[in-house]
Formats: sequence, structure tokens, C-alpha cells
Amino acid sequence: MCACACGCALKRIGEDFAEKLDYTPGVFSVHRHIRGKWACTKCQTLIQAPVAAHVIDKGIPTTGLLAQVLVAKYLDHQPLYRQEGIVARAGLAIPRSTLAQWVGACGVQLQPLVDALRHVMLERGVLHADETPVAMLVPGNGKTHRAYVWTYGTTSYDSLKAVIYDFAQSRAGENARRFLEGWRGKLARRRALPRAGARVLRPDRRGAPGMSTPAPGSVGRGVPQVMASQRPDANGLRPDLAVIADWIAPGSHVLDLGCGDGALLDHLQRSKRCTGHGAEIDDAQVLACVRRGVDVIQQDIEAGLDVFAGSRFDVVVLSMAIQATHQTERVLREMSRLGTEGIVSFPNFGHWSHAWSILRGRMPISREMPYRWYDTPNLHLSTPKDFEGFLEGLGLAITWRAFLAEGRPVGVMAGLRCTQAIYGFRVR
Repeated sequence: MCACACGCALKRIGEDFAEKLDYTPGVFSVHRHIRGKWACTKCQTLIQAPVAAHVIDKGIPTTGLLAQVLVAKYLDHQPLYRQEGIVARAGLAIPRSTLAQWVGACGVQLQPLVDALRHVMLERGVLHADETPVAMLVPGNGKTHRAYVWTYGTTSYDSLKAVIYDFAQSRAGENARRFLEGWRGKLARRRALPRAGARVLRPDRRGAPGMSTPAPGSVGRGVPQVMASQRPDANGLRPDLAVIADWIAPGSHVLDLGCGDGALLDHLQRSKRCTGHGAEIDDAQVLACVRRGVDVIQQDIEAGLDVFAGSRFDVVVLSMAIQATHQTERVLREMSRLGTEGIVSFPNFGHWSHAWSILRGRMPISREMPYRWYDTPNLHLSTPKDFEGFLEGLGLAITWRAFLAEGRPVGVMAGLRCTQAIYGFRVR
């Protein structure tokens, strides 16, 4: 209360107010989770509350931060390099490579929701579809390539309002056929399907994919041995991959570590209706996977597989790569943690030709190990006996095994005659 110039007290008779709109740029905060430890001094018992579930185990982003990155990228059209700059202005250093890993991890965690939505959509009798060209940067050469985002949605008269976006390397009808596999109904499109996709609306004319079952036989200690088909494989697969593909059951959920160009996953998806993901670090191989329509994450498997921590796979495959790993034990333990069954193939260092090369004073070179001693990526060379002992020490039981020499099956004296060994295993 103020006094008037005349000395009298002023009395409030009303007020005026105005509203102004303000904006606080992105504010980052740190959530600190404290889990107390409680111990009983009498019985030496330690009790601690379990760690709360997170999208990325042992990662720093909360669900809110991950949602912001995804919304900014896909809804607000802010590329990750721009988001990196926005975060930097707030005083934080989060490189775009880290943001990309977050996006990839979210994609894996959200895939079950996408699969469930697709399943519900394919129960509809009428769907709309269209494809939109987008420029995709080709890794390695700095040039762009025309790719497409296929859009599938329900009609405006449907009570379910749903849209699924499916990225593809081309406008070929095979992309629509893959998404709509098993569906029968009417597909409305703004433009006609490419000629190659005419069969999309008539999936009943497609023959059921061929499935083959290995013929296991009893070999030593009751471990089944798979006899491989003769080389070359009719499906164009590498011989060890053909054996692995035969062993994997139809409809399995598969994780292929070091998946290369995605040939195995592509074959399993087409011929056995399997689902899954690949992990590959090489740019060119990742691009090859994308061209095949294989879901792949660019990831160094030795940096950890936490990106798949929320998923469970029927089979985890590591083909012809374990000899190049630094932390072999850790990789196998991660495989057994993520999958019901693990499958590993590797070159046999105990082949008789290798022993002959060493007797002549030379390090061996073969088709499976084509490198010279000074430029080889192979760190941990093994024989079948060594690998079986290694699995035994890790508490992993061998479920089946196969031995190949130049792509052909080997039975007698496999330790000396085979050039490749393949093992299936699981936790005891």
C-alpha cells in the first residue's frame, strides 16, 4: 500500500494484467537413482533393490530423452547432426554416432509393436499403400541413392487408424510382397505397382517356400552330426551358412552377428519365414544388407550387445568370425544370454595341410584363412577339440556339430580333414 501525494492512504480498486509467451530452450536434467544396500551382520546377507528397467541397459538416456530424439528426427525432420549441434549449445557433448546408436536401439525395442500392428493391419480386407522417394547417402562414397519409404495404412472408414512406414532400397514390387505376405484383400494405391509386383494381390499363386531338414546321425558321445549338402549350394549360400540354415527351424527369431551381406538372414526370411536382425560393422556390408531388405544395425559386437538386451532370440549365429574376436569368452557368453541356442562356425587350424606348412617352416594359408602372418585379422585359431573343451569350460552343452572340407561333409578323422567346423550349443 502506497501513500498519495496528499498524504492519504491509497485503496486498491482493481488491476490490469497481460500475458506474455516465453520459451525455455531444451533443458537437460540428470536423474540420480540411488539404491541402498542392506546387510545382515549375523548371516552375511546383502539385499539391494533391483535396477529399474530401461530402454537401453546401462545407458544414460531416459525414455523422455530417447522420445525427444526420435520425435525430432522423424516428426520435426531434424537430422542427427543438427540435434548434435542443438545439444552442444546446451553445454553437452553427445556425438551423432551415439545418437544413431540410440535410434537403432529404440528401433529394436519398438519392433515387437510394429510386428503386432502389422499383424492387426493384415486382418483388414482393404489397405492403402504408396511409396515416396527419399535420398539415401551411400556409405563410403558420399553420393546419394534413390530409396523409398513404403506407406501402408487402413482406410478412412476403418475404426483402426494405423500407418506403417517400411524403408526399402527400391520401388520393386518385391518390397510390397514381402510386407503383405500371407494377406488376401484389396490394395488401393495412388500409382500402379511395378510390373514385378503384380503378384502381390494374388499371394495364393505363390508356391510355398521349400524347406529342408538336415539328416543328423549319431557321432561320438551322442552329439548329432549334420551332413552338409554338396557344394555349390542351390540357394547360393556359403557351405557353412547352408548347413546353419538347414538346422534353424522355420519361424525362428534369429540374431546374426557379423552378418556380412545378410545372405543368411535373407534366405531364412524368404524360405523359412524367420524374423530377426543382423549386426555388422563394415559400411559396404551394411549397405548390402539394406539392399536385401535385411534389418541390420551397424555395431561392433565386441563393444557389447546391450542394444539387443531387451530382445530374446531362438538362435544367435556367429559364422566364420569368432577367430577374429579379442574377447572370445565374452562374445560366447553374450550369445548364450541372448539366445536359446548359439551356432558358431570357424576355420580348423588343425587341418593336415596346416601342419604340413608348419613342418616346412611356413605359416599356413588356405581358402578359409587366406591371410599372411603379418596382415591376418585372425587372433584365436582353434581346432574342433580345442573349441569343444572351451565350450565345456563355459558350461555350454553341444547340441549338434558338422565338419566340412572344401564345402563337402567330413566324417572320419574330421579333426585332420575338415577345413571348417560348425557347432550348435546351449546353456546346460
